[in-house]
Amino acid sequence: MSERLIVRVDAPPDRQGVLRVEDAFEHILEVFELAKASGEPNAGQIVWRLVSASMNSPLTVVAEAVGLSPGVDVDRVAREQKRRLASNMNMLRAGTVPPAWAHSITRNTARDFIRRHRNQIGKTEIILSASSDEAPEEKIEVTPQEAVQSLVAFENLTADINRIKPKDQIGSVEGFFVQVTTYFHKPAIVMKVRRTGKAVTCIVSDENKEKIASEANFDDVWSGRRMVVSGRLEYDAHGELHKIIANNIRLVEGTAVSLDQLRDDDFTNGQSTAEYLENFREGNLG
Repeated sequence: MSERLIVRVDAPPDRQGVLRVEDAFEHILEVFELAKASGEPNAGQIVWRLVSASMNSPLTVVAEAVGLSPGVDVDRVAREQKRRLASNMNMLRAGTVPPAWAHSITRNTARDFIRRHRNQIGKTEIILSASSDEAPEEKIEVTPQEAVQSLVAFENLTADINRIKPKDQIGSVEGFFVQVTTYFHKPAIVMKVRRTGKAVTCIVSDENKEKIASEANFDDVWSGRRMVVSGRLEYDAHGELHKIIANNIRLVEGTAVSLDQLRDDDFTNGQSTAEYLENFREGNLG
């Protein structure tokens, strides 16, 4: 049988057994998001396929690991992902935010997972292995009592991040056109930064959207056109460029160059290739 991950969610004791649908399923999704962000380097090679969901109390979801491509050792990757999930979750229960979950997006997911135990969720059980005669059931339990000290850890981490977070600055970034999209109902462009290869969202201000829209088209997206975005550069807690509030987007014109234009018959000053390379290694070229 493939590796499985089981999540059980109880209603809070003060709600007389009432567990809201949105609370329960968002909570379960957070568990699998945290599993995916466990820090296991091959975690992206598998997904957790829904096997069953029981609405009886407690709500129970059973998922099974499935490979995304042939040749993936699904069980090995899934076991390591579950091991790291357990380690991170136990660290969180003890009042420390795991390094693997310290990045802004995952940190918010982990914080929301813990917050729900204050008044939306009672106890959460994450079963890492099914019980059998040979091996007892291995599981993690998260209770409302543990949520208090975990939330203190998040508050301390946020305070530390705010002290070291790089300040936003005005500047320009060069990259490649990837996607036209929206960001919280505002027009935006996704750019792949040339230097880092990271995708960054460039939010187009209302006063500049008509100008920018008139200068770009779908061909620019399909061809991955080079571009330079100017505006306010905003950074995340790790000092990485997070997004840009764009006031100008300039498309870079490419110029076709033929081989004849690149060829230089006098490059070696009359020396053969072997002679030129030998003089280059010896440092005898002027």
